[in-house]
Amino acid sequence: IERWLRSQAATGFGTGPGRSEASETAATHQPQAAAPLGELLPLQSCQMIQDAFADVLGVMIVITDMTGQPVTRVSNACGLYEAVMATGASVARCIQNWQRMAGGLTLEPKFTPSELGLLCARGLIRSGNELKGMVFLGGIAPDAWPPAPEDLAMIADHFGVAQADVDANIEGVHRLERPARERALAGACGGRGRV
Repeated sequence: IERWLRSQAATGFGTGPGRSEASETAATHQPQAAAPLGELLPLQSCQMIQDAFADVLGVMIVITDMTGQPVTRVSNACGLYEAVMATGASVARCIQNWQRMAGGLTLEPKFTPSELGLLCARGLIRSGNELKGMVFLGGIAPDAWPPAPEDLAMIADHFGVAQADVDANIEGVHRLERPARERALAGACGGRGRV
């Protein structure tokens, strides 16, 4: 996939049928590295690949730009995530978390707790020497799950959802043993991540 993306970038992939005139003009007049991530990636193909990886690895995956704005849809979303992200305000809080993770530019991906209390990791996507986006994987329950009732109340309050919705979906998470977590981390975030 990486070789194909490089060869397509060298030939100006992304132009042609199905692309907007504006994106073709941008691709013609901008160096490839300066183009937004959404223009560098064949999004339909990326979504299918991302969906397949998320299913095989048993995790949630989403690709964002460096500001934390999603470029793809979330793949294999866990039930707790879907229950909590029911409002625009909840989604905005999640994007803020992704933006905070963008600011902590550690080169090696590692799992950290998200605001839902689930494990989340971030890998970087580069184009040449420029950071263009991030791959997030998450929705994974830590070893000590579920959280204490007072923590569940804080999650519900933080995301502005009913605690009953959080309580009803608390087991709707991805469960991976440590070796499977490490494989998921290497598979989704540990590659070279170049376009």
